[in-house]
Amino acid sequence: MKVLYRPQCGGLAEAMSKLKEFSSLKELFDYLIKEYKGAFNYDSIFVYYYCYDNRIDWDTYVVCISEKCHRSRLNPKGIGFLTFAE
Repeated sequence: MKVLYRPQCGGLAEAMSKLKEFSSLKELFDYLIKEYKGAFNYDSIFVYYYCYDNRIDWDTYVVCISEKCHRSRLNPKGIGFLTFAE
């Protein structure tokens, strides 16, 4: 199974142009921690189902982080979207 990830940015076309493929969620999380220069850790990242996006044929999940200033996940920050592919 592959994990396809696109970052949150200006619009769908721009986000899709930045699409990255990973072999696992752990690999994606490693990438995000490195990309954001250690601003958060594994325990801060979570994923939840969002919707089916018929524009790109994705069962879409939101990738969120809990910001350092929050002690709970009540105020998550969405940083991107993913789907699982064969």
